[in-house]
Amino acid sequence: MLSLYRSTSSRMKYIYVPLLFLSVLFAGLSCQRAEKSYPSAMQRAIGLLSTRPDSALYYLSQLDSQMADEPEETRMYHALLTLRAEDKLYVRQTSDSLIKSIVIYYNKQGDATKRLEAYYMLGRIYRTIGNLPQSLQAFQQAAEISHKCDRPELSGRIYEQMSYLFAYQELYPEAIQAIKASHKIFQKHGDAKGVSISLRNIARIFDRYQQVDSMAYYYRRAYETALTTQDSIVTNLILNEYISAFIDHGVIDKGAALIHKLPQEIKDKNPIALYSQGMICLHAGQADSASMYFRKSLQQKASLYLQRDIYRQLSTLNEKQGEVAQALHYERTCAMLKDSIAAITQTEAIYKIHALYNYQKIKQEKDRLLLQNERQQKLLYLSLLTLLGIGILISWGIRRFKQYKQNVAQQKKELANLRVELEREKETEQKQEHELQKNQTKIEELELLIETARKERDEKTETCQQLQRQISQLEISNRHIRLNMDEKALARQEKELRKQEMRQSAIYLWFHEESHWNHIPESAPQWEELRNLIKDCFPQFIVRLHTLYPKISEMELRTCFLLKLEIPLKAFPKIMNKANASAISNLRTRLYKKLFNKEGTASELDEFIVDL
Repeated sequence: MLSLYRSTSSRMKYIYVPLLFLSVLFAGLSCQRAEKSYPSAMQRAIGLLSTRPDSALYYLSQLDSQMADEPEETRMYHALLTLRAEDKLYVRQTSDSLIKSIVIYYNKQGDATKRLEAYYMLGRIYRTIGNLPQSLQAFQQAAEISHKCDRPELSGRIYEQMSYLFAYQELYPEAIQAIKASHKIFQKHGDAKGVSISLRNIARIFDRYQQVDSMAYYYRRAYETALTTQDSIVTNLILNEYISAFIDHGVIDKGAALIHKLPQEIKDKNPIALYSQGMICLHAGQADSASMYFRKSLQQKASLYLQRDIYRQLSTLNEKQGEVAQALHYERTCAMLKDSIAAITQTEAIYKIHALYNYQKIKQEKDRLLLQNERQQKLLYLSLLTLLGIGILISWGIRRFKQYKQNVAQQKKELANLRVELEREKETEQKQEHELQKNQTKIEELELLIETARKERDEKTETCQQLQRQISQLEISNRHIRLNMDEKALARQEKELRKQEMRQSAIYLWFHEESHWNHIPESAPQWEELRNLIKDCFPQFIVRLHTLYPKISEMELRTCFLLKLEIPLKAFPKIMNKANASAISNLRTRLYKKLFNKEGTASELDEFIVDL
């Protein structure tokens, strides 16, 4: 019935610790000097911004005339504070030029806290002017920056705004994640108001899932938490939604039981409260009173969603009362509002940006893990080589020790033999020569063993070197492959960004309006605007076409322009002043043959142009 949102490396650290301390100290002193350098009225505005945005805006406006003489940082922060105060006072922004210049400045000068505030306001302004994809992208960047800043109240609101964007586009799992993130932040820092708002947002999601019990549970928790804040605005806002949710799901009795808790001023002027009273009267059979409340709700600037539901109820009422003409009028108005609501949905664009954001984070984590794995592999290889060297040394030492023991034993034996021979003076000289020959043979055998062992060691060393060379070659190959993959990914990302830029241009939107799908004269300025758009977004597009077919005609070029612009083929005959779709198909088929010097289909040309 109503819209989902009705009212609205560890070792080095020890070296750098002293330097880091000094850097933080100097940074703190410099920040203190910067804060003190602000004009006194600007400092008062900073203190009043959260609680009294109207007073803060007053003090900021007193400085407008002297801002030209102030340093650039003061001018930028003054402009940022002004935008924040106006945002809190629901002053609608119509341009993003100022906040974009502020974001560019703080991206360069590196103040994380003010950069956080700038990106938050960038998201708010993009949301205000209806650029929801850019709004989501800004809030996501702000969320990344918030991890470096101690601004829990702003961090909670950032995730809160993201949840609004997701929920408006019916991306409920993403919305729930964002709501839980904001709820966790608010709860951790004791922000009862933020907790009540996040509980209300969870209730809204269950509302969309048609889970009435869960919806009522979270609305009740949100209302009870809001009562502890003594903030009547937030409390009455949640209560009003609580009542409306029951009405929305046909639980009229429960909504009627709560309506008396609303202040009279809200019951008289709030469009949702008026609608709820009308539904309660309608449920009680009081058709005239219901019609009165419905009409009062329309007079209080009801949202498109609420207007749609009111006109639906008025149409039904008038039909039952026999006023067929009036009922038909209300039904037609309801249908128009449905079309208007459908026209503002940008689910696909937001989802693509969100998917790209998640892909980038996953890719960063993947690259980090790959780098970590590469380092671990190198460490493993080094460890293996070290262990192998140690093993070789140990093996060589064992062999040398065994040889030494053998030599010592042999020497002892020889000495014993000599003593025996000396004692045996009767032994013949032939026996002595025989003994010497025997010893010489043993020495040669031992030397042969030593030489064999030495050759085996050298062969193992050469094998290790060959393996290491292969490992180095494979690592170089892997780095080339990763570099090539990264380059292709960047190219695809750049092409997608250029497409998004093209789709946001005025001439793109002009050509996509069905009212313009009539014959466009050759001299019409829109053709030149389209040519310039193609040149800006895809600089090599026209050059490549001329390279493939230098004699390409203007009509053939314009056909390619329309294909690149994603214009439906059914519109081509009217725009190009061709007899029928067959003529357009023949033109595309002939152009494919001219470009590639071979037969091909019209669809093959379309695919080539889209990817070019």
